[in-house]
Amino acid sequence: MYNFAADRADANDPLPPNPVRLRRLWLRVEPRTGRVADSDLPAFYAAVMALRKEIARDYLRLVLFTGMRRRETARLRWQDVDFRDGVIKVPAFSTKSGRPLDLPMSDYVRDLLVARRSIGDARYVFPAVSKSGHLEDPQFALREVEQISGVGSRFMIFAELSCRSQRAATCLPTF
Repeated sequence: MYNFAADRADANDPLPPNPVRLRRLWLRVEPRTGRVADSDLPAFYAAVMALRKEIARDYLRLVLFTGMRRRETARLRWQDVDFRDGVIKVPAFSTKSGRPLDLPMSDYVRDLLVARRSIGDARYVFPAVSKSGHLEDPQFALREVEQISGVGSRFMIFAELSCRSQRAATCLPTF
């Protein structure tokens, strides 16, 4: 209200500056730059493949091989997967930047999605019994991967961050 009144005040008799107006002195947070060593990737991948829950295994594999963000992957709908053109079309409402994103599918990702599609006809690629109807929190799967692999918690960050900075094409060597 104060800002509204100040903007419309007489130029000859202005209101004093708003004492509570934000000054945009945001705390600068440096981006994470951590990277998992290539030598640790086979243990992580083997643990992902050993997961008992197929939906969690496929979810982590898609994150791993595309570099998609956690929420982008969880919210992925079948209508956003274009098998004909080999593209995953992430809509603007799902991306952090608010812009749509088209990701080309590798053969591995295409085969993964074809296999998921054959499981059922749900709206989401990773359906779940949740308020949203899709997988919400992969922490249970990441904890299980950590237990199976015997590798420390640095992999908890890896699945959601490392591939974005390493690029999915170079994330995993051939196992």
